[in-house]
Amino acid sequence: MSEPRMTLHEKMLGHGADGEQASVILESLLMAQIALVLARLGVPDLIAAGPRPVAELAAEAGANADALGGLYEHYGKHPEEAMWFGRAMSRVTGTMVAELAASGFRPLASGRIVDLGGGRGTLLAYLLGADPGATGVVFDRAEALAEAPQVLAGAGLGGRAEFIPGDFLREVPPADLYVLSQVLHNWQDDQVRAVLGNCRKSGRPGNSIMVVELMLPDGPEPSLAHIMDLIMLTTLGGRERTRAQHEELMAEAGYRLVRDTPLARVLPWRILEFQHQPG
Repeated sequence: MSEPRMTLHEKMLGHGADGEQASVILESLLMAQIALVLARLGVPDLIAAGPRPVAELAAEAGANADALGGLYEHYGKHPEEAMWFGRAMSRVTGTMVAELAASGFRPLASGRIVDLGGGRGTLLAYLLGADPGATGVVFDRAEALAEAPQVLAGAGLGGRAEFIPGDFLREVPPADLYVLSQVLHNWQDDQVRAVLGNCRKSGRPGNSIMVVELMLPDGPEPSLAHIMDLIMLTTLGGRERTRAQHEELMAEAGYRLVRDTPLARVLPWRILEFQHQPG
């Protein structure tokens, strides 16, 4: 007998009687809005004869390829809302960390670990716990870091962690390992290039980057990553990417893929580890 279908929100946040009902409502509303927008753009008529390239459909439907964001600017002005958003994201990260722990995952690189956009420090706490010789930095906007010290202290790791406010689109602290967990999908390619360029410039010799993202499949197959791709486009102007697209962006910055670890029991997460290649 096959397992009952879980909604996107249940997979991210767990499920219970109330949570299941709420997640069904949320996902149903999302799907209804998707159908409404597609109908208004006339996309069903445009693909009636068969599949067509997305860029071609967007041009013919008069759809904008990018979307406006402004979410982080809003949270910068409303720190209380930023705190609740951070807690929600930390819960998603906690689900992912449970998967990491169950698989026994440890990154190939060690030393000084800088978690870019690390929020409350949930993932860094796991990485430091798995690597007793490492030290860490949670690097994020000031309002996003508000609860990170108590999270690391609660895990008994406060003495091995720093908390540095900043903007990774401008600069990043020196590191042996940069962690970009569910961060790159917030941004368009040019902004991702800026982040990676800052890692290349500030990173220690031979530094590594660990990317954790929902990975789009290479072909036209069903995946929850497609739903998240749409969410990122409409909320932040970002996007999910295939492994090949990640590799291409990383190669431009001088990084080469050294390990690909699927973590797909709950969501189609993948962990891509890259190392900087001098010259």
